[in-house]
Amino acid sequence: MFTDDAYYWSITMPACGISKISKEGVSNEDRKMVWKPFDFSFLSVKWSELITNLLSDHDYRPEEVSHYFMSQFSKADLELTMQRLGTDMRNTIFIGDKYGYTGCTSPIMALDDKLNSEQFKEDEIIVFCSVASGYSMTALIYKW
Repeated sequence: MFTDDAYYWSITMPACGISKISKEGVSNEDRKMVWKPFDFSFLSVKWSELITNLLSDHDYRPEEVSHYFMSQFSKADLELTMQRLGTDMRNTIFIGDKYGYTGCTSPIMALDDKLNSEQFKEDEIIVFCSVASGYSMTALIYKW
C-alpha cells in the first residue's frame, strides 16, 4: 500500500465534509462531491513501482504475472503501466469503456469480465491494483 496525502484537497466527498452533510443550512451543492483537477501523470510510475516492489518482496518478477487487474481510472495510464512492467495490454483488461469508471471496485469487475470468457490455471499469479482519492494505492498478489 502507498499513500500520499498531498492531494487531499483534490476530491472531497461531500464538499462540506461527511460530519456536516446532514446539518441544516448545508446547501445541496455542498452535499455533492467536489473534484478539483490536478496533474496525475505520475500514476503509471507509482503503480509500476508499487507492483514491482510487492512482487520483489515475494520473490516474483513482473513477467511471472499472467494477468493484472487494475483500476479503470484511465486506459492511457493502464497502457503506460503495462509498458513499465514490461508487458502489454494482453495481460490486462480494460472495462472502463463498458461500465465507465467504477472506482476501487473496478479491478474486481475486470476479474469478473475475464472469468466470464476465460478461466485461470492453477498456480497462475495475478495482481490486483487500484487507486483511491487523496491519494492511496493498494496492490495484492493472488495465486490462483
